Amino acid sequence: MPESSEPPKLYPDLELAADIHRALCGAGDVEKVKAALVENNAFKMWDSVAEMGLKLGSKSNDLEKKAGEEIKALDEKLAAAKESGGETEIQEIQFSKANVLAKHGDFEGSNAIYAEIKAEKKVSSGKKIEAGFGEARNMLFANEGIGKLMEEVAEYCKLGGDWDKRNRHAAYLALHNLRDREIEKAADSMKAGVKTFNAEEVISFKEFCKLCTVASIVTSSRSSLKKDIIDCPEVKAQLGNDAEGEIVLQVAKDLYDGAYDGYMRGIVQLTNVMEKDIYLKTHSNYIVRELVVRGYEQFLRSYQSVTLANMSDAFGVSREHIDSTLSRFISANRLDVKIDKVNGVVERTEKGTRGKGYEGIVKEGDKVLNKMARLSRVVDV
Repeated sequence: MPESSEPPKLYPDLELAADIHRALCGAGDVEKVKAALVENNAFKMWDSVAEMGLKLGSKSNDLEKKAGEEIKALDEKLAAAKESGGETEIQEIQFSKANVLAKHGDFEGSNAIYAEIKAEKKVSSGKKIEAGFGEARNMLFANEGIGKLMEEVAEYCKLGGDWDKRNRHAAYLALHNLRDREIEKAADSMKAGVKTFNAEEVISFKEFCKLCTVASIVTSSRSSLKKDIIDCPEVKAQLGNDAEGEIVLQVAKDLYDGAYDGYMRGIVQLTNVMEKDIYLKTHSNYIVRELVVRGYEQFLRSYQSVTLANMSDAFGVSREHIDSTLSRFISANRLDVKIDKVNGVVERTEKGTRGKGYEGIVKEGDKVLNKMARLSRVVDV
């Protein structure tokens, strides 16, 4: 029987990382995670996941034994190739070994091989790009930043990356930007990449479209939201028949249509979606705040003044809630309005340069805090 021409599955499986996250949140299937770890002989990953607090039970000794047998077989092939094989065969085995080590959860060993491949002068730019992608998958799984690595891959792409690799690089970079709370950059990259998406090894197209939509609601103009999300055939096809996808897409539609009561209810549902998402959970509070600000800002843009009662009716929340949240956003210089509490009226004002500067400081501070929190999680593990 001829060997399959299908390319090998690339590891680590980032969908497994998402499953682990959901299980840790109490919204996933622990047995599904255990089954995947056993199937992959992921003895090192088992230990890491258990240290995160997921109760996996006792680990079978067979995992490490079978993993060792896989690596031993590859080492023997590599030794034989170095004696009689060509450079291409040696590289293929090196990639296979790095991939298998990643499957086991040995990211340090896997990345060492990828670094060795990139350091070899005779290796093509295309192979170096693939090695960089391999490292990036390991680092994303381990919740580590890949910014510098993506800069390195970008240089390789300039030297010899085809459109396939350039498109994949854009997808990896978008995920990095999202994790780093560079949400506008992530949204722009994802919107541009929807038509040419080809990075299933790092994220499913459905999840990509979901993240693209959330990021776009936060940062994109109304015209872009309509063109690139609401009316985009690919986004509609991916999110239209998915429970979480429908929630996300409806929030975008409600914002665009000015259906503010539905928009506010949708934000509550979206919060639950984000809490279960490995890329969005860390930013959940920030995104909710930005979405509420955006809804208020869009509503108030149509008025020179409006009563708190009318605004309360439009958003389907109490007058006290509107008063409280508006006051908070005004104090933070996020909205160019003031409240006449005597008459119960919200009036527009001119935004000053001080407000713009403060807004920038807040955003930069949020990014720093997010990076510190991510680093803390890595150190704890």
